[in-house]
Amino acid sequence: MSWFQKLFGRKPAEPIQPEVTQNADGSVSTSYSFTLDGGSMRPVADEVVEALDDALGRYGDVVHAVDPTRMLDFDAGGPPVWSVGTVVVDHEGQKYRLFLTYGFSSVLSPSDFRADYSHEYSIAVPVDDEADVPAWPAALLRHMTRYVLTTRADLRVGDNIPLPGPITRVAFSPEHHASMPDSVLDNLLVGPDPLLGSIDTPRGSVEVRRLVGLRAEELRFVQQWNGEAFFRCMQAVRPDMTCELDRGSLLEEPDFSGPASAGRDADGSSLGVLYCEGGWTTTPEGGHRVHLPGGADAAQIRAVLEARLPFGRSLLLRGPPELGPVEFRPAEAFGIGLDGQRLVFEGQLDDPQLQAVLAAVDPSGTGGTINIG
Repeated sequence: MSWFQKLFGRKPAEPIQPEVTQNADGSVSTSYSFTLDGGSMRPVADEVVEALDDALGRYGDVVHAVDPTRMLDFDAGGPPVWSVGTVVVDHEGQKYRLFLTYGFSSVLSPSDFRADYSHEYSIAVPVDDEADVPAWPAALLRHMTRYVLTTRADLRVGDNIPLPGPITRVAFSPEHHASMPDSVLDNLLVGPDPLLGSIDTPRGSVEVRRLVGLRAEELRFVQQWNGEAFFRCMQAVRPDMTCELDRGSLLEEPDFSGPASAGRDADGSSLGVLYCEGGWTTTPEGGHRVHLPGGADAAQIRAVLEARLPFGRSLLLRGPPELGPVEFRPAEAFGIGLDGQRLVFEGQLDDPQLQAVLAAVDPSGTGGTINIG
């Protein structure tokens, strides 16, 4: 039985699919069919909608991107949020469009299902033409909130999210990718919204969490440091925290890279689990064989270890399900052992025996293997 069935006694419904009709004049008509009853309707607190409209309305006219099935609750096949509101913000002559979810939280959509959530999500993009409202930001917000509601893996402040493609395309099926802009940003970082912060409503406060896009090398830097600290450092040089789709790397900007590198060196890494193509198996002889990746994964393992072991923090490597996890723990003396399903290496980075193990973590190679016992 799934978590959803345990909580609510029924499986979440599949999203309502539209019926698409090709008209004689070449146009296309899209229609949705569904049945509403008391148990399937989405609860909506109108006074909270008004409070969010007022918060966005301080900056301009609010436009709502709505899903035709939004009257249906999520577990009845409706969308994850009631709406996505958007407004053009003019900050010191620089304009950007801000998108905000309405109804991810239980404050706006009061139900036991959303009781754990009192926040909404936002994303901002630069404006070239105020009349042009890009489709991908609202789609991305819906995509990420659907992920949270389906998995119950909340997107917290400081969390980073690797994506399988550009932030502009990940919410769409492959046949629609060509119609969406490309981007060098293929990861997300979560932080407090620098403009809205927290919105007071008649039903309680709504925290707003901003999603901002990261390049691949920036994500690796976040993993070597701390997501919240990285977000603050980024905000110091880019106060609006917009997603500029073709921007250069923050790590090449001295105003960012200097303070960020100093912070990383002083704080170490807060990342306790690193996912990679590595792990261990049992050999036919009863020993253990450890597989460790090469290339960029190897470089990142080494970098994160250097930002954790000297600070007294362990690092767990998780890989494919057929491989057991490998953990590196700080200790005065070198050692190897099993802790449940984890194969544990203990020691410090300057220990010759641990260095011999880490020789298999070779950024210049394709991966290495260590046989134990």
